[in-house]
Amino acid sequence: MELLLGASETFAHSSELVFNYEASPFSFWITRRSDPRAFPLFDTRISSLPKTPVAAVIPDIPSTSLDGFPLVFEDRYLQVCIS
Repeated sequence: MELLLGASETFAHSSELVFNYEASPFSFWITRRSDPRAFPLFDTRISSLPKTPVAAVIPDIPSTSLDGFPLVFEDRYLQVCIS
């Protein structure tokens, strides 16, 4: 599903960036209108995240590893208005 937020009709058709989303589970990704099948510029879909756990970037410092990729959506960080 494609959504252009707060855009006038003119802007919606002239913008090179497209905001796409899935309602459940909520995720979104940004693509270029000129190449919609290309790798997204930004992607929160689970399928786009690397497998976990991710090994430590600095081998001697375990805190540089990642156990997961939690995404938190709260109205103070992300606000989406649909009219």
